[in-house]
Amino acid sequence: MNKSDRSSTAGAVERVNTLTIYEKYNFFKTHIGMFIAEPTYIETVALLKGMNYASNNNFLGNFNKWVNYKFNINTPFEWSVLIKYIYTGEINSIFNLEVQYINKNTSDILFLFDLIDEFLESSFSQSKMSCPTISDHNPIKK
Repeated sequence: MNKSDRSSTAGAVERVNTLTIYEKYNFFKTHIGMFIAEPTYIETVALLKGMNYASNNNFLGNFNKWVNYKFNINTPFEWSVLIKYIYTGEINSIFNLEVQYINKNTSDILFLFDLIDEFLESSFSQSKMSCPTISDHNPIKK
């Protein structure tokens, strides 16, 4: 690596460090191949969880509650598992539900990004806003 390569790399790192977590997420989402050579759902989730951890849980803090609320369910599953179950339709057989979101015209990764985008646009993602309790919304009847 020559001197100009090092300085341009340093400049790129410096520019990335000035981005907000949301700008980094949008860059990741639109340039996923730069971060994960052959993206899979699991690898994408791992990177998103790392971004959330690096933001002190400010990026996806209420996301788990929001997913439960959005799909009118109350599960013990963590968001990445829950979204995969919703995407594949397995959530219906696990809890004897009829969650109506099965769209095979998109990949599981795009489905995840669509949900995160919708979450980030909602008031649930704002740290000062509280997420409605799932038990008040419509819990699974036992």
